[in-house]
Amino acid sequence: MMGADERIFKAIGIYSMTLGVAVVMMWTMILSRETIQEGDTEMSFHLGSEFLMACLCVGSGICLIRGNCLSRGAWLSRGAKPVNGLRRAILANLVGHSMVVYSVINAAGFYAERGEGSMVLIFMVLLVLSVSVLVIHFSKSLPKVSASKPD
Repeated sequence: MMGADERIFKAIGIYSMTLGVAVVMMWTMILSRETIQEGDTEMSFHLGSEFLMACLCVGSGICLIRGNCLSRGAWLSRGAKPVNGLRRAILANLVGHSMVVYSVINAAGFYAERGEGSMVLIFMVLLVLSVSVLVIHFSKSLPKVSASKPD
């Protein structure tokens, strides 16, 4: 039977993987159908950051679902313990969702400027979900500090 934390991390992993794949699919559709107004260099950097975000979300999502990232010396250093693998997955997921927060705020502004309210709503839902992921990670992953009176 799974514990509550394990279920939460698996749900975050599923959301992260889904989001990462959706980002790649969305950009594939945009690039194949629309005329992009950004310059070549600007678009290269933009796409690079979007695909880095997607890779972080997918990779860390897989690790969160599995509970570690130690399959045959994956991207972790040799001899790492499973708990270290989970910590690294959480850290990568924190970075990925921090990037998502920036990206969806930026995208919501772009679509608001174009008057596409439904897209703004979708990005605001993603913002709430990704901020929730960050809050969960911070509440579960940071050490508890108790207030003590000075001597």
